[in-house]
Amino acid sequence: MTLGIAASLAGGLRQNFGTMTKPLHAGKAAANGIQAALLAQAGFTADDSIIEAPLGFAKVFGHDRKVDWAKASEGLGETFLITSPAGLSIKPYPSCGFTHCAIDAALQIKEEHEVNAADIAEVEMGVSPFDKQILSHHCPKTGLEGKFSLEY
Repeated sequence: MTLGIAASLAGGLRQNFGTMTKPLHAGKAAANGIQAALLAQAGFTADDSIIEAPLGFAKVFGHDRKVDWAKASEGLGETFLITSPAGLSIKPYPSCGFTHCAIDAALQIKEEHEVNAADIAEVEMGVSPFDKQILSHHCPKTGLEGKFSLEY
């Protein structure tokens, strides 16, 4: 258990989707960002080329993908998407964002056609291969797993 939590704290691994550790990813990322800013402000040092360096973030996590660094850094420190009209939204359902379109569709069908759950024998949906990776709990055993289950 300790290694599973520690591994996610190092990088937010998808294997922990559906566990208590998943929501910890965002919280730790935010806390670590604040800590990094405070450390830098206090004079703590690190390599300035950590993103694009041969042993940096992009190489470790992006493997050998080619990156247009000028485009990737465009507006860095000047443009903040969170302040744009589309930059901030309220999550409408307490589940993985990949379930939200299906929830919206089900609610729309219920409203437009006055359908109840008892009237439905089967539902077929198509999702992308990436969605299938994220929504991996087809028979959830806990509420946390249910957040990553399209069937639930």
